[in-house]
Amino acid sequence: MGIFNPVIGIARLIKVRQQGKQPYFAKKNTAKQDAGKLKKKKANVLKQTVTSMAWIDRKRQMVFATSNSCLSFWNSRLVHLIDFVETVAPQLGMLYSTCADVLLTWAGDEVNYDYSVWDCNSRTLRYQFNMHKSIILSTVEIPCLGAILSSSMDRSLYVWPISKLLQSRDISFDDKKLLGHTYAIRSVGFAPQNDLIIGAGFDFDIFCWDPTTSSLQMKLVGHRLSLVSVAVINNPFERAASIDESGSVKIWNIDRAQGLRGSLVQSVMLQGAVPNHVFSFISAFDNGKSKDKSRRKRKSS
Repeated sequence: MGIFNPVIGIARLIKVRQQGKQPYFAKKNTAKQDAGKLKKKKANVLKQTVTSMAWIDRKRQMVFATSNSCLSFWNSRLVHLIDFVETVAPQLGMLYSTCADVLLTWAGDEVNYDYSVWDCNSRTLRYQFNMHKSIILSTVEIPCLGAILSSSMDRSLYVWPISKLLQSRDISFDDKKLLGHTYAIRSVGFAPQNDLIIGAGFDFDIFCWDPTTSSLQMKLVGHRLSLVSVAVINNPFERAASIDESGSVKIWNIDRAQGLRGSLVQSVMLQGAVPNHVFSFISAFDNGKSKDKSRRKRKSS
């Protein structure tokens, strides 16, 4: 039986304690450095222009895309910067898919037509894929159809399955292309009660399609300038609301019993509305149509 040496015992104890403290202080210093970096990045984000935003419901987080080609993830109160991710280009559009639990972003410029799919847990890029051959203007998820609607500057409106977001990038899309518009499609939506896919854009009219047959069911005519956005509202019946670049808002009855033309329920001009110059956007990238024709107002019928 060995004799205990108190000097050696104390030396070993001190050495063990020192070794135990090293990882603790190393982690603490790393955390402090990371906090400092996030603080600098937060200050940098606040100086940038926000190009798009989305709410990640499952994580209770808000994500912003900024003009310095970055995505910033914040807590629900927008007081704590959780993470900061760099992108190839400024992301001008963003959509959180509740069904696939991924974040979909797109640049929306004249050289980059790719979608980027981001993992919401690790906040890393899963993959990118190409869907459109022109500038992406609008992307909407329709959970009840298990599909995503997307439109672009070349007058294309696609319907493609959400399940494709969960697969690899080397896939072929079994998509539908809805025809009818003669100019770029700025905004898309879905009316669940009447089972209609809705598209609106630079050709003044709103088109409604059957999602199963892809056939045109309704054409809403009445605006005299390019449309900025279309939305579906219930008050108390399902209606389509549209607004053009002059600030003219129109409410439409989209009940299929109305026939091909539908009917105008209400028309209001927003007071103090400022034109958003959507024509300058379309003319900058020549959509294959005459710029003078695109600016021409529709003649009254």
